[in-house]
Amino acid sequence: MRPELQIEAPATQIVPPADVESYDDPESVTLKAGTTGDLIRSLEIRRSFSVEELRRNPEIQIGPVRANMRPVLQNPDAPVNLASRLRQRSALVTDVHDSMDVMEASGGLIIRQFLTYRMLPRSCSDSRNRQELARAGASCFTRMSEQERTAARANPASARYVSGTTIPLGNRTLGARREAEAAEIATDMASLRAMLRDPAQRATIEREIGAEDAARYARLTDEELEAELVNTAVIQLEETMFVPSAEQMRPIFLQRPGFTIATPGVAARDFFLPQPIEVVDAEHAIPDRIFLTGFTVNRSHEWRKRVSVTINWCVVSCKKTYYVEMNAGFDYGFGLRLPIEVGGTYSYNRTGNNEQAHFTATIAPVNGSAADFSSTALPADQLFNGQELVAEVGARAGFGYKVPAMGTGSVGFSVTHDFTDGLPSPFTNGQFAPPAPGQASPPSAEQVFRNIDLIGGRANFWFVGARIHPSVKLGLTSDRLEMLLTDNLAGTQMHITRPGQRFDLAVDPISHASSFTIAEPTYNLGFTLTPGITVNAFVDVKAWSKDWDWDIWFPQLSLTLPPGGHDFGCHAETICSRSYNYSPDVQQEEAAQASLPSDPLQAMIVQWQREFLAEWQPRCPYQEVKFCEVAVNWVSQKYGYRMTEAIPEAFGQDVINLDMLNAPEARSMFESLKHQARQEAIAIIEDSEEIR
Repeated sequence: MRPELQIEAPATQIVPPADVESYDDPESVTLKAGTTGDLIRSLEIRRSFSVEELRRNPEIQIGPVRANMRPVLQNPDAPVNLASRLRQRSALVTDVHDSMDVMEASGGLIIRQFLTYRMLPRSCSDSRNRQELARAGASCFTRMSEQERTAARANPASARYVSGTTIPLGNRTLGARREAEAAEIATDMASLRAMLRDPAQRATIEREIGAEDAARYARLTDEELEAELVNTAVIQLEETMFVPSAEQMRPIFLQRPGFTIATPGVAARDFFLPQPIEVVDAEHAIPDRIFLTGFTVNRSHEWRKRVSVTINWCVVSCKKTYYVEMNAGFDYGFGLRLPIEVGGTYSYNRTGNNEQAHFTATIAPVNGSAADFSSTALPADQLFNGQELVAEVGARAGFGYKVPAMGTGSVGFSVTHDFTDGLPSPFTNGQFAPPAPGQASPPSAEQVFRNIDLIGGRANFWFVGARIHPSVKLGLTSDRLEMLLTDNLAGTQMHITRPGQRFDLAVDPISHASSFTIAEPTYNLGFTLTPGITVNAFVDVKAWSKDWDWDIWFPQLSLTLPPGGHDFGCHAETICSRSYNYSPDVQQEEAAQASLPSDPLQAMIVQWQREFLAEWQPRCPYQEVKFCEVAVNWVSQKYGYRMTEAIPEAFGQDVINLDMLNAPEARSMFESLKHQARQEAIAIIEDSEEIR
């Protein structure tokens, strides 16, 4: 008696070959060696979501982040959607099994999808069927000549593209390995034909594919039979995504250090001498000035795709599995500097002894020029040609394979790209007008960066390969923009929230002037970020080729910026406050010092430099050529540089959170350098007095 045909249970995951060196990132959550099932069992799973539940309510709150699953659920290339289309084509495809797991782990959201299927015999032998399968998203293997492959390697849009600087790994032995592959396939094909001639073995084949197709197989040429066998392979796809729940955001200015605001109650008489009033009614334009606010957003994601193609060259035996794995841990970083233009009109009226003054404000976010950015006192090395948006992507990507006769291989690559200049409208070249509160059509964009390959063009082995391109959808909305208006005479504070607001100002009875300060720009944003990658991959089986093109979108993240109910304030190292003293015939404006740097060490050093100059430059004797003041300034710059170099060394590490009280060596170094600078300043002043 012949043993009964063993029916294998449907696979639920891809088990990577033991001899494939998988990319293993110790700092990642999901980019680990081994099966995804083992990985998930090692994590603390807090919640699980069914597909049905997510289709009803696709938005998930994960810690402080709201994740919208629609980009995943509605993506035509998602395995769960491919499975649905394949089931509708049961005359062409069979053994369709899929699963989707969405879980909240302790560190974030894990999305895992799995699909397995195979084409029925004849499904790819008819052009109409091939087109139908392609529309469903399950293309057939196609025969590809060496000339066609050579042309594809010269086509930048192809997964096979090889740049002039890329040397495919293992290319020197490719010819010998292809000959070995062809010999193995020829041996298996000969075994199949022998089995078809043997009645007992043919009966086993007929139970698998039917008597009609078994008879047809026996009549096919070798090339036709190869086409049938490669196109009835068992295809397995497994995709894993990870989105951290932690807000990996570094707002630039939550504490707004170094704001210099005129003290409430400072009378305008401190600035003006009493003078006769000749004009009873007056109106003066307050010049438009730029204030700069800003923040950075950094989001990390992880992605892995495993593909298994198993060909039974003898229908029921001679099994060969072609395995490919692609993965990437990638970070998107966005830096936004948002220029706010503020100005208005000052008006004055006097009737008898009754004086009134008003300020009517204008306020709006603008697409600033380099000159606008420079007017805020932003350091020259931070102007970036007036870009509001700077964007970059960094990745640690990997690729591995195991192909019969070709062996195993893997490659890893780290890359960082600035893609600001590749952004589409309305963010072209990183320059755009930030959204005004309630704007009807706020800025948004979608882009695939095909000029960036996260694997650096190194994952092309000529018979298997992939390219991974970053893509992104982003949008900005605003619901709050304001400045603080301080009436320095009345000691009151008011908020400028919209153009055309009119504010009453106190008037000094002696100078007939008003004194007020505009400061503290604040901005709230809604930031939507949908990260993605576009993947082009291929595997060759002798003369036959299988290509995959996937557009993969992660859950859309809706972030309220800044988090925790704060507001973005003034950009570090820019002018954050302007004071105005206006009367009918005098207009004065005074800009405060630029705010301190956001880095704690640099802020401490800059503050010391300002105090040092304020103390020692006024002690210099009068000189027509101010050698003394220049020399004192040079001392402040010299010792500021020495502090920047020496204090981190005293800490024994990079200074992240400066705590001088708990770092006696660093504090001692700081005090020592301050003392040395003081001694040099004393010597400079003494020398200047002698030569005066």
